[in-house]
Amino acid sequence: MKTVTVLLSTYNGEAYLPALLDSLYAQRDMRVQILVRDDGSADGTADILRREQREGRLRWYRGENLGPAGSFFDLMAAAPRSDWYAFCDQDDLWLPDKLSRALEMLGDDEPGRPALYYGRPKLVDAQLHPLPTTPRALETMTTLGAALVASNATGCTMVFNRALLSILVSRPPEWVFMHDDWAHKVCLLAGGRLVFDPEVPILYRQHGGNCIGTSVTDLEKLRGHLRSLIRKDRVRSRTAAQLLACFGERMTPEDRTLVLTAARYGESLSARMRLLREGRIRTGYHARDTLFLLAAAMKAY
Repeated sequence: MKTVTVLLSTYNGEAYLPALLDSLYAQRDMRVQILVRDDGSADGTADILRREQREGRLRWYRGENLGPAGSFFDLMAAAPRSDWYAFCDQDDLWLPDKLSRALEMLGDDEPGRPALYYGRPKLVDAQLHPLPTTPRALETMTTLGAALVASNATGCTMVFNRALLSILVSRPPEWVFMHDDWAHKVCLLAGGRLVFDPEVPILYRQHGGNCIGTSVTDLEKLRGHLRSLIRKDRVRSRTAAQLLACFGERMTPEDRTLVLTAARYGESLSARMRLLREGRIRTGYHARDTLFLLAAAMKAY
C-alpha cells in the first residue's frame, strides 16, 4: 500500500481545522501520514494539534511566521520519506477519495521523473454550500510558455512524488510568490509529468478569512488583474529570475531562452518587445493572453 504524506500549514485555523483533519483521517485505500507546521498561531490551533499528536494521528511543530509559501517550503524540507506528498490547507474538506483518485490518475511512478497531479477544486462557502464558478484556463497550463503567463495550479489539489520534492528542496529560491506556482513551473522545467483533474474531490472553502483564497466571479478576477497592473509587483518576471538563479544550469537551451526572455524583459525597450513578440509565452486563452500583453506593455509583468 502506498504512503502519502500530507503537508499541512496552519495559522489561526481553529474554526475549520477539526473538520479538515477528520476528512484526512477518512482517506481511503492508502496509508496517510500527516506532518503539520504551525506558522505562529495565536488562537487554539496548537491545542488541537497537541491533542491529535497525543492520539498518534499526526506530527506537528511550530515555527516563526513565514507566511504560506515560506511555511510550505519549511514543511517540504522537514518531510519524511514517502511515496507521494500532498499540500493541504487548514480550512478545506477532502472527500474520501481525494488521494486515491489522484494516485489512480497518476498511475505507476517512474523512478527519478517528477510527477505532479493538480486540478480544479470544488468551491464552497463557509457552510460548504457550492459557489458559482466560471471555467478557468487550467487545462492548457501544461507548457512552460503558458506557465510563464500563469500557472493556475492550486496547491491544495496537488499530489507529487519524491522526485519532485527532492528537486524543490535542493535549491530553494531566495524569493517566491507562492509554493504551488513554483512547484508547477519547476516540474515543467525538470521534464516532469503533469496530470490535470477537472474535478478534484476537495471542497475549497472560501470564507473571507483565507490565508490563501481564490477569486470566484469574473468581476473579482478582473479587479485582481487591475490591481496587479497598478501595483506593478512584477511577480512573474521575478519568479522567472529566481528560476534562472536556481535551475538555469539544468534548463534545456529552449527553456532557458524562454525564461531569460521573461526574466529580463524590463531591462530595455527591446527586451520588452522581445517578450511581447515571443509567441510561445501564451496560454491560448484570448482574455488571459490580452491581460498578459497589457501587463508586459505597462512593465507590470
